Amino acid sequence: MLKRIQLVLVLLCFSASIKAQLFKQDFNASNSILDYISTAPNSGQFNEISRNGSNFITSITNGALRFNRTGTGTMYAYRNIDFITKPQFVQLKFDFEATNHELNKNNVFAIFVGSTFTSASNGSTSNYASRFGISTRGNQGEFRIATIDNIGGAPSSANFSGKQTITFIVNSKDSNQTYTAPNALSESVASGKMDIWIGSVKVINDFSLKNTDSPKGDITGFKIQATSSTGTGTFDFDNIEMLDLLNESKQVSSGKSLVHPHIWVSPSDRQGILDNISNHTWANSLFNQLKQRNATRLINHANNPSAEINLIPAIPGDRTTHRSRLNIGAECAILYYITEDERYAQIAADILHQYVKMISTKDPLTFQFYTTSFNHLIPPRELFPRVAIIYDFVQPFISKSGSKVYDLGSNTQVVFNFQIAQKAFEVMADNVIKLGGNASNHPVLELPGALYSVMCMEDDATRTTFFNQLLNGAANSKQPGINWMLNRFSPEDRLWPESAGYGKFTHALFIQLMNIIDDYEPDLKIIENNKDILESIFIYENFLYPNGKTMAYGDIGRGFTDHAHIFRSILKIADKKGYNDLKVRAASTLKKIYKKEGGYQPEITNQRLEWHNPLQLLWGVNIDATVSDAGEPNYGTVKATHAGVVMQKNYSGVDDQQNGLMYYTGGGTYVHTHASGLDLEIYGAGYVIGPDYGDDSYGSDIHEQYAVSYAAHNTIIVNGASGRGTKTEGNSTWQNIVDPIVLQASEPKPYANSIAANFSFSTQFLDDNINDVNQQRTNSIIRTSATSGYYIDVFRSVSTTTNNFHDYVFHGLGDNLQLKTGDIPLNLSASPNRFQNDIGDDRKQPGWRWFSDAKTSASTNNAITARFDLQVTNDYLHVAIPGGIAKEYSTALSPPTKEVSNGYDAKDTQVFVMRKYGEAWNQPFVAIYEPSANAESTIRSTENIVDNNKIVGVKVTSVVNGQEIIDYVLSNDDDNVAVNLANLNIAFTGRFGVVRTISKTNTTDVSLYIGKGTQLTFLDNTINADTEGKAFSTYRLGYSLSVSDPSFQNSISIYPNPTKGNLNIRVPKLILNEIDVKIYNIQGKLIKSNVEKVKNGNINLIISSIAKGVYFIKLNLEKPIFLKFIKN
Repeated sequence: MLKRIQLVLVLLCFSASIKAQLFKQDFNASNSILDYISTAPNSGQFNEISRNGSNFITSITNGALRFNRTGTGTMYAYRNIDFITKPQFVQLKFDFEATNHELNKNNVFAIFVGSTFTSASNGSTSNYASRFGISTRGNQGEFRIATIDNIGGAPSSANFSGKQTITFIVNSKDSNQTYTAPNALSESVASGKMDIWIGSVKVINDFSLKNTDSPKGDITGFKIQATSSTGTGTFDFDNIEMLDLLNESKQVSSGKSLVHPHIWVSPSDRQGILDNISNHTWANSLFNQLKQRNATRLINHANNPSAEINLIPAIPGDRTTHRSRLNIGAECAILYYITEDERYAQIAADILHQYVKMISTKDPLTFQFYTTSFNHLIPPRELFPRVAIIYDFVQPFISKSGSKVYDLGSNTQVVFNFQIAQKAFEVMADNVIKLGGNASNHPVLELPGALYSVMCMEDDATRTTFFNQLLNGAANSKQPGINWMLNRFSPEDRLWPESAGYGKFTHALFIQLMNIIDDYEPDLKIIENNKDILESIFIYENFLYPNGKTMAYGDIGRGFTDHAHIFRSILKIADKKGYNDLKVRAASTLKKIYKKEGGYQPEITNQRLEWHNPLQLLWGVNIDATVSDAGEPNYGTVKATHAGVVMQKNYSGVDDQQNGLMYYTGGGTYVHTHASGLDLEIYGAGYVIGPDYGDDSYGSDIHEQYAVSYAAHNTIIVNGASGRGTKTEGNSTWQNIVDPIVLQASEPKPYANSIAANFSFSTQFLDDNINDVNQQRTNSIIRTSATSGYYIDVFRSVSTTTNNFHDYVFHGLGDNLQLKTGDIPLNLSASPNRFQNDIGDDRKQPGWRWFSDAKTSASTNNAITARFDLQVTNDYLHVAIPGGIAKEYSTALSPPTKEVSNGYDAKDTQVFVMRKYGEAWNQPFVAIYEPSANAESTIRSTENIVDNNKIVGVKVTSVVNGQEIIDYVLSNDDDNVAVNLANLNIAFTGRFGVVRTISKTNTTDVSLYIGKGTQLTFLDNTINADTEGKAFSTYRLGYSLSVSDPSFQNSISIYPNPTKGNLNIRVPKLILNEIDVKIYNIQGKLIKSNVEKVKNGNINLIISSIAKGVYFIKLNLEKPIFLKFIKN
């Protein structure tokens, strides 16, 4: 369930009546436009003033606000005021002068009194109380005013010239009102009417306000507006003043209530940190590292402060140097908090002073903190937070009487200027609010820069205004707000809906920010109402492969596995909130991580981008020795619904890094996704052995044409043309890439317990309207021992238009790839043009032009085996393709896969491609993958299981540790399909099931598994599924079913021998109802061939037509058996 925060403002001071003056500005204090703009403005500042455009310049000239327009371009200045009680009878007065203007242009400027103004142009349907227009007329320097809303006429004034004072009276009360007019006389204005004066002349008298026939518009501000093409010229506004003529309005009170520090920690947290330092080696180590890193400057700074401050670059300056100088300031500020040694505070305060001086003068809209490849996304993550953290920790020091800071410009000690600091925090907050990026993780990544800055704003009203914008999003801003972020988490899994890496670190950062917000505004209950966001991030532990790499669907690689800081944040929150179960869970996960790393040995570093390193000490919670190091359960199935991803794994507990099995399938449209179709990645033998390519440098050809396209993934390309769809909503990259992939069934279900140690499956479906294809992929892990097992891949695909051909593409690591049919190498011929087409777009989809050294076979319906040889470690990936369906097979090389082990990220990746002509739904691609440390596969044979000309499964025969294992893997395309396989003595109704037989000397162990279905019968044993459609049963037969067992062969008898006409072959009870029987003469010539029925363990052959002589019978079982007989 999605939760939404509602902010309840608790005013620290009672609201009080204010003076009649609501706004006043004479533009004499500064010549910089920026000094007159603030997101939380004072009584002389605007919310926004349009700045220089392509055809206009805005400036402060001769103590006036000047708009100079030479062409089209919208200009404006507006002010909104937060009222508790809104005014209803107001006066807006200003000086106006027009020069060098076009003549006879109507409504060059419109003057509004109303509410909720923005940069968007206001029109007749906008939310305002009243308005009038200023038009140029007559000669240069002349203008007139007129009403714009034609309510019973449109009166206008005579022409006036030069600088004139315009007085606008608006009465929205329900009664007539009087006021002192500019001519010093008492005037009256009726309810719902307005008067306008130029100088001492009333030019509009008792004209109706807009909306007088409906509820009158609220009055909370004013706006000066010139729309895009209303005339050129130079226009000056000065001495702008707005009054509440009845002195009835009440604004939100201002006050200062902050106690510092309060962003990461509070004064009351200090003792707990000191206790950790005294009692625990990890905390003591972190504290000592902080001191050692700053020991020299602690001694030297007081005598030579310029040495430290001179190292601070200008803004813009070198990014790394800025981060280093700010990090020093932050570390010294933290040390001041811990030690109360003011020498640390002085270093930090001197650094802070230099930075806020520089930042306070910057325009939030054009502010660039560093040079060389500037990216707006960097400062709010890496630099802004450090400025705010320094201030938060040293504010008690710089507030003390007598405290001073070193000023580099004057080379003197000066009193810290809090007004400049507050301006700097507004600049940083506004930079995030006005220049951020929406519809991705950018608002979260940028939030620390804004949130930390806002939490340093001392004025309560200002801070509240800014915080509300961060919470709910500012109108027309680039920061959609914390509530938007909460709603952005996926409803099904509560994961941040991007690729695995981007989603994980965004999720982690937001949890860190949740703790900060909770301490700042506990009444929001952001943690209590969204605890599921804390719980859901644990799933990334299950996204780790057995070798420690992570699933990397979409952008960001497999090495993005730093999880410890995530669970330290969870541990801190759980400890604070008393969430004992969550605390134990986080502590156990951390102990597992620390054990793998050889213990917890934290380091203080100067982190780039997301900055959480000091929280190891400040938020550290000691983990009790009694806590288990088991960590999270290894779930058999987990999912990420937003990405269409389902993952399954099977660990035996015996060297899982080598023998563990894990795969995922998926695809979708989300931020940082790839056009992958219904993709597969598999793990085995210590590697992500069947990998996707990964990502590359954004904007590079290999990334844009290959990495993000079908050919870089283990998928099916249909008719040589599969790709992403066209953009339908603007130019955003992340749209219409892969249609939603739906998990149709799995066993176990996500996060549920498995019913069988050796079997699991999932089925995913893609209704691909982009490429006009339906696809269904069923995958299974079949374990045959603690050290062996294989994957089944049944991939159905059918075009909804034309089924020319389907290419099944698989990438495998290896130095060599060999294909065989039986024991003979498959004949492959060079086919350099095989993969050299594209659909003609900029991305050159499907991307397989990046394949090289292609070789292709003739069409064959033989069974095929392949082997990827990883010679560095003598590991292998065996592949088995059942025969019976004609296909062409290709090998090729693709660019080296990113972030894989043992140098294979520097070697071309092997590619295996199967091409089938026509549809591939009733005759799907079936592939069996076995990772192994052995050059010989345990799989001896594979055979499609066919029912009514439709492939419904595959028979896999393995020999493991001398034992024959036969798996009949049944895979239908729906839950309710019924198949009766009389020749196998199997009947099954359902989507997925397995019959396993393990034959021993005199017995056979049988396993029956229903992953999704209703009933499974083998021989005379039937199991029925539970209400979830699953079942598992094992039992033992009192005889062997193996045809390769010598005892089986010895038990076959033939009689009468010699014979005159009829011959009976006695066989043990088999799972087969019929056997292919061939008769050869002594010269080896085939005499008779037929499939004979097996009835009650007997085959009856009628051979009366055969001439006398010696013959051989061949029983075509998995291992052929030959019998000799004599015909008399």
